[in-house]
Amino acid sequence: MEPVGQVVLLAVSLAFVNLAIAEVNVALNKKASQSSLLRSEYPAERAVDGNTGTILYPLKECTHTDLEYEPWWKVDLGDTYVISHVTVINRGDCCGERLRNFMVRVGPYEDFRGNTPCGDIYSETPSEGETIDVRCEEPILGRWVSVQLIGREDYLSLCEVQVFSVTDDERRPYLLYTTERDIRKLFLDSSATPEYVQLPGIREVISLAFHWKKQMLFFFELESNAIYRTYLNDTRQSEVVIDADLVTPASLAVDWIGDNLFWTDMRRDVIEMSKLDGSYRRTFLSEDLNRPRGLAVDPIKGYLFLSDLSDLGDGKIERITLDGKERKVLVSSDLKYPTDITLDVTQQRLFWTDDGMKRIESITTDGRVRKLLVEEELAPPPYGIAVSEDRIFWTDWRFS
Repeated sequence: MEPVGQVVLLAVSLAFVNLAIAEVNVALNKKASQSSLLRSEYPAERAVDGNTGTILYPLKECTHTDLEYEPWWKVDLGDTYVISHVTVINRGDCCGERLRNFMVRVGPYEDFRGNTPCGDIYSETPSEGETIDVRCEEPILGRWVSVQLIGREDYLSLCEVQVFSVTDDERRPYLLYTTERDIRKLFLDSSATPEYVQLPGIREVISLAFHWKKQMLFFFELESNAIYRTYLNDTRQSEVVIDADLVTPASLAVDWIGDNLFWTDMRRDVIEMSKLDGSYRRTFLSEDLNRPRGLAVDPIKGYLFLSDLSDLGDGKIERITLDGKERKVLVSSDLKYPTDITLDVTQQRLFWTDDGMKRIESITTDGRVRKLLVEEELAPPPYGIAVSEDRIFWTDWRFS
């Protein structure tokens, strides 16, 4: 989730640290489903019951769909995990070749066709009872994992699917935020005091963004008027990314698939972008903007979301494709000063704070379903916002 604010602001609300410590099968006994069912005794849950036996008949140790084009199986992990690899165990008593040409996808969407492929299509012909380990090129953040035959009509039978998460012992989520003078990390599963992110020589931080795959933290430092980056697990040396032609930058956002950095400049009325090291800088959007403020990115769906302020108090929230070709206004009525926005990728819902209306709202990313989340006027009004599962965090800059 991308941050914005002048004094106190919220940044990435869900991140994972110490990724290489342990691997856990997070699919065990989770809720599964499949495209069809040949018989009631071969349900989707057979693939996540912990039984690695490979005999469909008569032991009923595997799943089985009907004959269809591109049959699929999927599991809801119930939470968001960083997935490193998926193990698929083929049927052992018959018909091992049926599993040829399958793809594994991982991501935040129940409609798995929008999720990220883990590895390539497995085009070899597996043997009966074979265990196939599918390695993701890079760890993928996701809640849903699917297995689907590609370009073929056949039955799909799986005896066990194991989904491995690279995580620490507790997979602890945390919140990153800045008090202008420093950056702090607060674990959400405890009442411990925040930890300081040590940034030598950095004094006035007013915006944050986080690249979870690379554990890379981006921030804007007011005194030097520059955008920096540093690694969260090694902050000894921060690197300048952009230090020219910045007037009033307000928000940063990271496309962690395309490895692009976006930022707003309210005084220049533009949204700019570059690669993570500041190269290939260019103007992403400059038309029909008043004071672009908040940013959020959905790199899987290919969208950038933005909030735009107006001196007349008639702000708007928009969605634009990352190629810049399609632009849509999601909210333009009953809205004054949308100071910050954040995206819940799993729910496909955009959240925002309205400094003028003094409330917090959300809307689906297609702009159809809008919800008022805090009905009474907040005093002082909300400013920065972040979302983690069923919790909303917000700040105010007046009382810090």
